[in-house]
Amino acid sequence: MSHLGNAYLTNSSSYFEASEAFTSEFVDKDATLDDAMARSKGDYPDPSDFWFRDGVAAIVFAGMCLEAASYEYAASHLPKSLVDSLDKLDLVSKIHVLPRLVVGRALEEQMGPVGDLVAYRNKLIHSKARPLRDAADHHHQLRTQMRRHVENSYRALLVVSRGFQSLYECPTEARPWTYGLRSIEGLFYTSWEPPKNIAHIHRSIFRP
Repeated sequence: MSHLGNAYLTNSSSYFEASEAFTSEFVDKDATLDDAMARSKGDYPDPSDFWFRDGVAAIVFAGMCLEAASYEYAASHLPKSLVDSLDKLDLVSKIHVLPRLVVGRALEEQMGPVGDLVAYRNKLIHSKARPLRDAADHHHQLRTQMRRHVENSYRALLVVSRGFQSLYECPTEARPWTYGLRSIEGLFYTSWEPPKNIAHIHRSIFRP
């Protein structure tokens, strides 16, 4: 992290880009996973290993982005003693509290996707071993969960970004997270387009 005047720069934008890229890779692999598994003939590592890796990376980087950007926003606007106290809050609470402290208003967006992201990220990080009784059923459940949570993690980034863009009346075509926050200073990134295979998620948030 570097400090320029009152602007604190973290790795949040890089984490956003990483999460977005891994989300796109996951969606591509998921669309062809059945055929890829059939062709692999039991090779190790098999295609599902790379599919799972991309999904986990998308989710974990999304959480890292929100944590880093929340700190960046707080440190750029609030006294260090208060920032240190707020940093002890859980992520959802930070996102609720910070705009109220800085501009006196809360985000209008519902933070359900953020809560779901945090819960599943923690489940992945603190993974517990359990008996494997039915490999096919396990794979089906894992695939269903990963599809839902990878999309949700990207949705969480966009929901929070849109909330801050609305708070500061930034153009909705500005690049999400934390470009939405940095555009407070007049830095707009308006040429950005999401990867085509996840553009529908972006449209569902920014153009309902």
